[in-house]
Amino acid sequence: MGGLSAIVLAAGYASRMGDLKPLADLGGRTLLARVVASFASIGVEDVVVVTGHRRDDVAAAAHEAGARTVVNPRFADGMYSSVKAGAAAVPEGRRFFLLPVDCPLVRPETMGRLARAGAAAGAAVVLPTYGGLPGHPPLLAPELRSEILAGEPAGGLRELLTDRPEPALRVEVDDPGVVTDADTPADLERLRAVVAAEELPSERRCLELLRERGASEGRVAHSLAVAAVAAALAAALNERDQCLCVPLVAAAALLHDVARAEPRHAEAGAALLERLGYPRVAPAVRRHMRLGETAAGDLDEAQVVFLADKLVQDDRLAGLEARFAARLRRHAGDDDALEGVRQRLEEARAVQARVEAVLGRPLGV
Repeated sequence: MGGLSAIVLAAGYASRMGDLKPLADLGGRTLLARVVASFASIGVEDVVVVTGHRRDDVAAAAHEAGARTVVNPRFADGMYSSVKAGAAAVPEGRRFFLLPVDCPLVRPETMGRLARAGAAAGAAVVLPTYGGLPGHPPLLAPELRSEILAGEPAGGLRELLTDRPEPALRVEVDDPGVVTDADTPADLERLRAVVAAEELPSERRCLELLRERGASEGRVAHSLAVAAVAAALAAALNERDQCLCVPLVAAAALLHDVARAEPRHAEAGAALLERLGYPRVAPAVRRHMRLGETAAGDLDEAQVVFLADKLVQDDRLAGLEARFAARLRRHAGDDDALEGVRQRLEEARAVQARVEAVLGRPLGV
């Protein structure tokens, strides 16, 4: 990814945890592995892990997860010293996230939303909020790097980010992970109780769900084709710093028709996924038929799934006009149905135009 880095703060003693916090287990993965994987899933390839206490153990785990490391020899001085060590390791001219390793449940799609909002607004500081409370990770513009390296504010990073002439861009998100951390063993147990709901279904589980719900082989083939197109679109957009969560896009595309046999199948499918413990997937499934008032909103995972579904006819890539021509013929004479088809077509054209603008080229379908 050309313009984004991430700094993961993992240098402290973690005395309240009583163990090496970055390597603590959370649902079968370490906190450090979870955080690095979250950034990787939205295309942030430059992840810097700041080490200090038991630096060799943490560095080995970071390298295994695909991150690079930098040592903070002054880690005992407090977190701001680690922020400075991380900022010094980030290339000049890049925006960067700052995330303590003990905040492992921030959703990748939340990070992506922060990245897109910050780029659109040209904000120096972007902060997620949940229920009005500020959380992690802040996203900082390149000019903050030099300020961090030059300063020693008494109030640490919080003072540097808040004592600025222009206010931070605050983005309210539906993600409790931004205000959830693990400082103590009790905190970690609490996170273990909720982590399963943050997981995404694997491709195998998605296909099992489709077949359990009676999907025909043709419907399964269609879902696989939509997922392939959606994932390819998301990956291409991430090359343009859109920071979409590719695994989320793929899962939602596979499951967009999981309740196809039911009335109002988009809503039924979303409700089913929420009951099954996949709340991150449900919003994109709910919106895959109609974007409605969100059609002009953020180019997010749900819009990519919506567009991919409209580009695929049966199990092949057909393009919007060919796909909707068949729909218009099918509903000829039914004015209400035709109006719905035309509205979906206009929404799809608008999303495709936005995707093409970001990519700088036509989709060619």
